Amino acid sequence: MQIRLRLLLTIVVKERSLVVEMVVVKIMGGLGNQLFQYAMGRQLASRRKDTARLDISFFDDKLPTAHTLRPYELGVFQNLTIKPLSASEQQQLARTLQLPYKVYNKARRLLGLSPAFLYLGEGENFSANQQVLAGGPPAELLQVEGYWQNERYFADVKDALREELVFIPFTDERNLAVARQLQKPARPTVSVHVRRGDYAQNPAFGMCSADYYERALGHVRQHLADPAFFIFSDDIAWARENLPLPADTTFIDWNRGPNSYCDMHLMSLCQHQIIANSSFSWWGAWLNTNPAKLVVCPATWMATPVVPTERVVPAAWVCL
Repeated sequence: MQIRLRLLLTIVVKERSLVVEMVVVKIMGGLGNQLFQYAMGRQLASRRKDTARLDISFFDDKLPTAHTLRPYELGVFQNLTIKPLSASEQQQLARTLQLPYKVYNKARRLLGLSPAFLYLGEGENFSANQQVLAGGPPAELLQVEGYWQNERYFADVKDALREELVFIPFTDERNLAVARQLQKPARPTVSVHVRRGDYAQNPAFGMCSADYYERALGHVRQHLADPAFFIFSDDIAWARENLPLPADTTFIDWNRGPNSYCDMHLMSLCQHQIIANSSFSWWGAWLNTNPAKLVVCPATWMATPVVPTERVVPAAWVCL
């Protein structure tokens, strides 16, 4: 028994020098999903008083998957405090899959110590993971993976996030012109986001219908006098043909590819929002700093499994 205990202590002491105490957040999906993941990691690390890093290895895999291929996009924000893993930190994360580290982890448990490394997934779709909300289980290196589409994951750090999530300035004249118009509006401004594109290929998401947008536009008109609408979509032609919009509606149809984030930036400058069941327009609305904003969203966030919007959106938003 003493020999075994000495061996375990030797393993712990040897491997302990290799441990980096931190929270590692897996980043994946499009910009909206990346923001949810960043925001959750920001609060989790704050509660644990740990260093936090972003694991962006998801974007290295260019093979066809069930995911829509996206680039890492958080670099469009100027003031982020959580950065991607360095090369040495990435090696540390890879080491957790190797036998010596696994033995070290087991040795710590046998000695009654907290584990060196833990992987923690999200759990049920978009319901708040109580373990994460409480700061996560004790571990020196904690890796978390999920979509975390629930404001409760970052409610404690909302003010800090708003200071960090500042877009890089526009450099092109078309976006600058719209931004100037939105920052000094003559009428109430409303962004309308229509998400179709990849949703049309995956019925699990469920696309918002023309009926939803008609009801949302009607609700906005009941509460705002003579609103000016700004339309953002990956299918502008559908929006033109199917939405009951006034003749002076502005269609933003030029931000594509690496400039797609500019749509979210412009959305956030509008005073009010009609969003799709999309994390992209969710953040366009959340980043809007107007204290009197009206945000309208669809009553179902995801079709399969059915996820009610109330699980995802702030209580002040209107579900139709």
